[in-house]
Amino acid sequence: MVEPGVRWFDLYEAIEAAGLRPDALDRRLGWGGPVGNMLENGVTYLPYGVDWAAQCGMEVVLPNGEVLRTGMGAMPGNRA
Repeated sequence: MVEPGVRWFDLYEAIEAAGLRPDALDRRLGWGGPVGNMLENGVTYLPYGVDWAAQCGMEVVLPNGEVLRTGMGAMPGNRA
């Protein structure tokens, strides 16, 4: 799960700190981030560069304060 404001560099460091290999991320991508990239139909290192098609859901706070959940996380008790 990634929150708005997380930069590619932040994600790289978090993956590395967890002892995982950030193969799909380039350490030089300090600009921008995964959320903005997905919303702008961005292209990076996923197969065919389709980051925008890889998101699994969103949790959006609407102007009236209501929370809107989409994707698998929106369904109560979902184990996905």
